Amino acid sequence: MPEIADIVKARQQIRDEKPARNHHRQLASPASVERHLHNLVYPATKQAILNFGKENTVPATVMRVIDKLAEKTYRSAIDLNKEVVKITQLQMHLKALNI
Repeated sequence: MPEIADIVKARQQIRDEKPARNHHRQLASPASVERHLHNLVYPATKQAILNFGKENTVPATVMRVIDKLAEKTYRSAIDLNKEVVKITQLQMHLKALNI
């Protein structure tokens, strides 16, 4: 019978491996992006948002969304959220098509 420590270790290995398989495709949800950028000052350009993300060490999934933003000035959190929703919806469609 396996020891509890062995089971915990095996579960951790599985958990660690799962993100690596689709790591390049994972994006944060619009709600997660909004939560991590809640102190961002608007209006903000894409570059300003990237800098904010780096300075505030937001998760990689959020940074991937920021990287996909259009090069423009976002006037408000609502303006930014609309773009994030477009990005995440497109990503979901591409994933569904296995692209």
